[in-house]
Amino acid sequence: MNRFRLTGHLAQSVLLHTFKPKNLKDDTPTTWLHTLFAQNPDFKSIHENQFEFWQNCSDIGSPGELVSNMILALNIEDPRLNRPKKRTKAQPQQPLSLSNSDFLFNMPDNLAQSTLWNTKIRDGLCKSMITPSEYSKLRAKHAVVPGVRCQFEEEMQAVPIIIIQRPGSQRPQYKRLGYGCGWDVIAPAGYGMPIWLSLIMWGAKPGGLREFASIAREMGTEEYLPDTIAGICNFCIIFT
Repeated sequence: MNRFRLTGHLAQSVLLHTFKPKNLKDDTPTTWLHTLFAQNPDFKSIHENQFEFWQNCSDIGSPGELVSNMILALNIEDPRLNRPKKRTKAQPQQPLSLSNSDFLFNMPDNLAQSTLWNTKIRDGLCKSMITPSEYSKLRAKHAVVPGVRCQFEEEMQAVPIIIIQRPGSQRPQYKRLGYGCGWDVIAPAGYGMPIWLSLIMWGAKPGGLREFASIAREMGTEEYLPDTIAGICNFCIIFT
């Protein structure tokens, strides 16, 4: 699997533009998601609850406005379908008002339930995925109007992902509350590069260990990776 970490209040806007939940239609051909729903109708209601919750999140301007460390599973459209033609900065929405925040107090219990942990489904996703070269050829062959979806794009399989909210700084006396908040994204193998490119095209900026350490330091915490000397020493100090 792949894991991406987005930090900053614009992470919410980037994810909202990049990840569009799969909207199932009666005329959509059979995919692994339809087969799953036919075998277990409960998964369909779970998908609908997750779909509705993510739609409600469109009024949120920052991940810090959500419940701390919440986990949300989604079955999204192929990220290549919602990629802008040129790099665009995803703009935040208006701040969430008290009248629109009711969905945060009535969260369904099954928001974190995902098929991503099913090895059979993950292997099938990777094998049946349309490669970038195949996608470009099909697009060049079937696209009539630029920017309009083709029929084969509507038939592309859904992609299960899991997003985990990070609350950021919780020490208001040291740093602004929520500083460094963001999302962690867990995606299946094979879709790492399409998701990466879509995030970049919607305004995300790539960073490395230096930026990771800098943000942690400004939040008032020190995060050491477990495969570093400092991380190993920190682990020994905590558990010995």
